[in-house]
Amino acid sequence: MQGLIGYIIIGGCVCVAVVAAALFVRDVRTSERAAEKRRRLVSRLVGK
Repeated sequence: MQGLIGYIIIGGCVCVAVVAAALFVRDVRTSERAAEKRRRLVSRLVGK
């Protein structure tokens, strides 16, 4: 029984880690996209 509880706890931790990693990757991608938009906007303003 104790071993089963340990597996459940470890499984939960793994799930949380995977979700956190996925959210982090998504945040990095969206911030890169936002940075790219900002760069384009700045170059457009500087160009004019």
